[in-house]
Amino acid sequence: MTERKEMSDQVRAVLFVVFVMVITFVWLRVYKPPTPPPQTPSQTVSQTAPVAGTAQPSAAQASLAPALPAAKIPVVEATVEKIVTVESPLYHIEISNRGAVVRSWTLKKYFDDQKPPHPLDLVNSTAAQELGWPFSVSLSDAQLEAEANAGLYQVTTSGSAPRALVVT
Repeated sequence: MTERKEMSDQVRAVLFVVFVMVITFVWLRVYKPPTPPPQTPSQTVSQTAPVAGTAQPSAAQASLAPALPAAKIPVVEATVEKIVTVESPLYHIEISNRGAVVRSWTLKKYFDDQKPPHPLDLVNSTAAQELGWPFSVSLSDAQLEAEANAGLYQVTTSGSAPRALVVT
């Protein structure tokens, strides 16, 4: 009777990896994904509305100006800063129209570790003044970021308790 030698686990693992690599190589050669057709420049250009207070368009945008109509978006700005309060049985939120940021977000059913316990406020005002308020805009251009976060936005609410809050 002949003894049959079994392969060790290491040999089986190496054969499995080689087998998978061969199948993957064959699969990629036989079933190539279709290449997308090249896009023409007119398909890749998108029209964006100019932001108030931004610089003039670049030379590339100026050359496209005759081909694309200019979008006219009315600028709506509030005259005074105000705080909008959104209240529910679970939370109390204060939203400022200056920068459209959250100034306070208090959870009524959760308490902090202070003595006596206070409802938990998720916004740390000390850290927010240094790092930025929740929902503030972060942009690569520091001037645009400052304008966006200092602007007075108009807040519109629906009904007596705001179910929808629109900041424009």
